[in-house]
Amino acid sequence: PMLSAYVRHGEGLERRPVDADLAEALWIDLQSPDDGERAAVAALGVALPSLEEMEEIEISNRLYRAGEADVMTVVMPGRGPGGAAMAGPASFILAPGRLVTLRYHAIRPFETFPDHAAGSATGTGSADRLFLGLMEECVARLADLLEESGCALDRLSAAVFAEGEPRRVAREHERHPRAGAGFLERGERGAARAVGGAAAADRGLHRGGV
Repeated sequence: PMLSAYVRHGEGLERRPVDADLAEALWIDLQSPDDGERAAVAALGVALPSLEEMEEIEISNRLYRAGEADVMTVVMPGRGPGGAAMAGPASFILAPGRLVTLRYHAIRPFETFPDHAAGSATGTGSADRLFLGLMEECVARLADLLEESGCALDRLSAAVFAEGEPRRVAREHERHPRAGAGFLERGERGAARAVGGAAAADRGLHRGGV
């Protein structure tokens, strides 16, 4: 479980000590919260959805209003407890005077945004502006992942559809039906190299603080 609370500091954000008053926080970020952390946020008048509610696919459960707060849940790529790549729900709760985020896996933009907030185009003057800045960080991260995925697919296509290879394999297959297996094996090896390259690129993005 992890609860991080941030207040505005100059044009950026400052993380508060764990024993600080949550009522002062402009942004409260919860990752796999325990009952005590949930209760502390509930005491501020912010109702947190359960994981089951966050995983609902109906659009009415992804975007709704709860009391004075607007709640939006999206699926974000990140890392699970063991470090494995995964995608899971993340909820943004925009309440009067503060932003609360809730997630059950590590999401890179949530970790990098506190250091980037001072340079955000939207600023940190209000919870609304903070929300827009965090969303901008998320979109930039997704754009980087999509670009790397596109490059990996290009490498995969080049490996599988090498110039002249399909025609040669087709001729061989006509003469020796089992010969086509060699092409499939080469394609699988090419796919493994491409996927490995995409994974390495993703690790590079993590190290680069994207």
